[in-house]
Amino acid sequence: MKKLVVTFAVMAMMGGLAIAAGTRAPMTALTDDQLAGLGKLEAVETLSFNDAGVPTFIAGELGRLETGDHAAGALRFLQELTPMFRATGREELALSEVKEDELGKVHVRFRQTLRGIPVVGAELLVHADRATGKVYAINGTFVPDENLPQRPALSGEVALQQAAREAGIVSGVALDRPELVYVVRENGKAYLAWMTRVTFSDGKGEHLDRIYADAVTGELVTSEALIHSALYRKIYTANNGTSLPGTLLFVEGGSSSDSVAMAAYNNLGYTYNYYKTKFNRDSIDGAGMQLIATVHYGNAYNNAFWNGSQMVFGDGDGTTFSPFANALDVVNLDV
Repeated sequence: MKKLVVTFAVMAMMGGLAIAAGTRAPMTALTDDQLAGLGKLEAVETLSFNDAGVPTFIAGELGRLETGDHAAGALRFLQELTPMFRATGREELALSEVKEDELGKVHVRFRQTLRGIPVVGAELLVHADRATGKVYAINGTFVPDENLPQRPALSGEVALQQAAREAGIVSGVALDRPELVYVVRENGKAYLAWMTRVTFSDGKGEHLDRIYADAVTGELVTSEALIHSALYRKIYTANNGTSLPGTLLFVEGGSSSDSVAMAAYNNLGYTYNYYKTKFNRDSIDGAGMQLIATVHYGNAYNNAFWNGSQMVFGDGDGTTFSPFANALDVVNLDV
């Protein structure tokens, strides 16, 4: 018999499903389709949502991949669960990576598009045992096509000029033609946006940023630096909740009285320096990507994981496991 088990200290009823008070719960009650999707899973132990009411992390005994082809099996597994992610049928998933690790696990990554338009920041990962196909976790960001704009109201040039001004970029030069994308923020909200790379100079030197302008209003949605001169780390705390990335504690060059946060910071540094020294690899992407970590995830959470953009560390239950950020081998393996 299939069972749905969500085990936490304090329970609150939402839409008929028991959800932990310490869990990242949706802003509204789960839909009937979401409840039906959850009912297809064997035993759920951890369940987190973003503000849009879409799951971002599911762990437990979730089921089994049907075939030895891990990519095909993972895609079919996700397709069975699309109602749980509030999918409308207009979203697409494309395989981007299949990775097997030395622990006998397989990790299958899918990128998302909407009506053929890339969704920047949206991907789902399925984690399973390589030999048995048993799925033990799903994590990532999925954007359902709910009331999202389909066409831009502004040209790429007009929108990006406005966004560049908001970003404080003066005399910037666009390196690419504007590309129409959806981009998702940390809270799960998605925007139809124009994207380009911009190079510019200021008192701090030369910069290369990727900026995203709202294709309807022209407002700056987000930007990211593509050039980093050195190792750059950002450490957050989830405060025993499951909202990511959480509350910022400190960034590169800073410190904290939180020993677990400092362990995460130092171990990320050791890992970066090892790959830089041995392989001349500049961070995870080889291009100076910021190293972001969240500590104190969940309540006595016995795991650590990479969610596609950052490391997440549980504190352990104090009996079987201690804080995972303290272990250099865990940081090294997951990064």
